[in-house]
Amino acid sequence: MVKIESKAKLAKLLAMEDIDIQHKQVKTAMFDVKNRCLILPTWKDMPNHLYDLLVGHEVGHALYTPNKEDLLKNLIKKSSKHCVNVVEDARIEALMKKRYPGLVKSFYKGYEHLVQKDFFGLSEMNFDTINLLDKLNLHFKVPNAVVGLVEFNEIEQTFVDRIEKIKKFSELDEICTDICDYIKENRTEEEVEDSKYFDEESEDYSDFDDEDFESDDFESGDDADTDEEPEQGEADEGDEESDESDSDKESEEANKEESDKEDGKESHSVIGTENPDHNDDDEFDDVPEDLKS
Repeated sequence: MVKIESKAKLAKLLAMEDIDIQHKQVKTAMFDVKNRCLILPTWKDMPNHLYDLLVGHEVGHALYTPNKEDLLKNLIKKSSKHCVNVVEDARIEALMKKRYPGLVKSFYKGYEHLVQKDFFGLSEMNFDTINLLDKLNLHFKVPNAVVGLVEFNEIEQTFVDRIEKIKKFSELDEICTDICDYIKENRTEEEVEDSKYFDEESEDYSDFDDEDFESDDFESGDDADTDEEPEQGEADEGDEESDESDSDKESEEANKEESDKEDGKESHSVIGTENPDHNDDDEFDDVPEDLKS
């Protein structure tokens, strides 16, 4: 059984800030980037690797998704919330696996568990008519499960290639707009009826709620809101450019330095926990691939 208190502390250490951790009887994991609140479901079937996947994914939003509502609102209006979620999920998961190599296996095993539970509905999915956003989402989250099933035409493949190269949130503007323009020009009548494709009127800009982690098949346990003492970490300037070996020490260093930081905490930049003068242009040259099955 997952120890909720220890996992909550892990989430704060990975996020390197005192985010609010809540465990509730909800259908989906989500992170409120504005109020810095991570909400996790209390599923009874919650092995460690699945919990680590949920934590790692949502902490990725805490570290890398901007907390400026106007920025998110404008981007969503140019494209759609569903599109922004899909592309941003791919970006932050790649960055998290780069920053914390130990999460690579957790992501792989966690998604494997969800596939085995038919969490994505693959057993009943019509891959001949699947829409582009769902194809992109499956390709980046569970590539091994959809090999030979999800295929992209020449234009769609360019979107895949572009998403794989994204490092900064600012790059979402162009790619999300291009994807939605392409969908609008080529969508079927059924997709016109699909409101989640183009939900420009949505007012829910702050919460990155992950529909991938939502299911009625996973029975909820009791609410388990935690009341731990705040765990405060810090991010060194330019730490994203350090070697992967440094990332293995980050959690330990953050815990050790916690007692020295009680009188204050560092400022955070818009897309993460770096110092305000951190040069984002040098962020990550490579993105690691998922473990192969």
